[in-house]
Amino acid sequence: MTRKGPKDELVLATTADGDQYVTIPKKGVMKKYAFLGTSGSGKTYAAGVMVEGFIEMGTQVVIIDTMGNWWGLRVDKDGKSPGIQIPVIGGDHGDLPLLPDHGEEIARTVAQTTTPMVIDVSDFSDGELRRFVIAFAKTL
Repeated sequence: MTRKGPKDELVLATTADGDQYVTIPKKGVMKKYAFLGTSGSGKTYAAGVMVEGFIEMGTQVVIIDTMGNWWGLRVDKDGKSPGIQIPVIGGDHGDLPLLPDHGEEIARTVAQTTTPMVIDVSDFSDGELRRFVIAFAKTL
């Protein structure tokens, strides 16, 4: 679970005694982050903790989900209670359908709002994914 630290920093981890912790300052939200590791090492979990914290700070987070699992932000850790209210576009759990030629349209929506969202492209072929992401990136 994340919590706000001094000066609205996002606290990602603490020591057992709570004295030392890893934080990201609010201005760090605008940076790019990568999570690298072997399968099962906790990359998705770590990214999820960071995303939840950024959303709690009021930051727009847009996830291009190639695996189809980020809709899970909507469910609390217990698997039953509601989690974060976040729109999901595309995929099996999407609020709206998504087609590979919607890249420009979705990018314009992202640019015109501050709403966090999940863009689920897990059903796209490699070619469809490239087409969507190129159009999305060029439009942003």
